Amino acid sequence: MTQNIDDPHHVNSFWHLESGTWDTRQPQRLLPIATRSDIDIIDVLETIFLLDIKHLACAENTLIFDRQRGLIKTKLTTRQIMMTYAVQLGFSGTQLGTV
Repeated sequence: MTQNIDDPHHVNSFWHLESGTWDTRQPQRLLPIATRSDIDIIDVLETIFLLDIKHLACAENTLIFDRQRGLIKTKLTTRQIMMTYAVQLGFSGTQLGTV
């Protein structure tokens, strides 16, 4: 994983168009404005928040709040996303037991 933190990062226009606040206690209201994607890569510099929504009666399991990509809904579980990220960082075996 290589990132140049000196380069300016693109901020998705979603954050300017959908200004305001969202109640993360009611994620079903966020689903219609989220973009569908099954990309399981999160970026430590761009991903703001992962919201587990697998308890909802919908096809998606996670909402990803990302500075560069906007609001994303995915079928991947929050655990799957975090496990993939941990493997990318080089963690394995017993180190992943607490993730």
